[in-house]
Amino acid sequence: MGQHFVESNVLILLGFILVFIGFALIMVGVLMPALSAAREERSVEGGAVIIIGPFPIVVASSAKAAKTLVILAIILTLFAVVLFLLLPVISKRLLAP
Repeated sequence: MGQHFVESNVLILLGFILVFIGFALIMVGVLMPALSAAREERSVEGGAVIIIGPFPIVVASSAKAAKTLVILAIILTLFAVVLFLLLPVISKRLLAP
């Protein structure tokens, strides 16, 4: 029982680290445009990916941003499917006596 407690603490720590890395990446993404050198001509493109189940929905302000977000959505969806399929195997290995 003690070994499972240690493994669960490692998973909890890993979760906190991933959340922290996510917040750090968001902060870098917000601050980089503000700290970059001023250019004469600026254009802002944006978009969003909403994933409902296995289906990504892409909304973007330009074709370039949409193409980038579609690629990102495909990668994230494939990652989620692989993780979903591997989760039982990983959990059996972690919880095996």
